[in-house]
Amino acid sequence: MIIFLKGELGSGKTTFVQNYLKYKYAFTNTSSPTFGIVNTYSINKIMIYHYDLYRITKQEELNDIGFYDNLEATALHFIEWPEIITKQTSKPNIKINIQTLAKERIIDIKK
Repeated sequence: MIIFLKGELGSGKTTFVQNYLKYKYAFTNTSSPTFGIVNTYSINKIMIYHYDLYRITKQEELNDIGFYDNLEATALHFIEWPEIITKQTSKPNIKINIQTLAKERIIDIKK
């Protein structure tokens, strides 16, 4: 399952992933992958990859971090800032857009 997370910086993409993993798996040992680019978790024999591609500027960097190899794995993939990925390479099962308003967020989920 590939899930694209889109939204402005600080809109809550990582918080969404953290809360999803807490709700679905009672897993709370998550952190932001901003600096490491990818965090990997194994929860109840399920592999979960959480990518933050904000600092990626070239397609080649995705190869360098093993991104495309990881996508071949049977796993749950949360991808923040998916705009750098070529459309032909990876199609999401779900797209989540988070829009920040003054005191609330609008979350739009599409298959």
